[in-house]
Amino acid sequence: MAIKYKHTNKDLAEMFIGMAKTEKGHIDSIHVWLVKFIEKERKERLQPVPQGMMDVWEWEHQQMIEDAEELELLMNNYQKM
Repeated sequence: MAIKYKHTNKDLAEMFIGMAKTEKGHIDSIHVWLVKFIEKERKERLQPVPQGMMDVWEWEHQQMIEDAEELELLMNNYQKM
């Protein structure tokens, strides 16, 4: 939305890019916590984490990384416009 309105409504565009940056910060914080939690569970768990659960985690984690990279790219494109 920031890109869409950058040239027609600068104030609205700036509001959207500010919101995106705030949410990216939230995403980064959750990601750091989640990675630490998963690693702690792997190390401290009395029984191994089932492989199926780890497969789902690895897939979900990769999706999180790709989504965050896409968001970062969009925000960078906004700044270059």
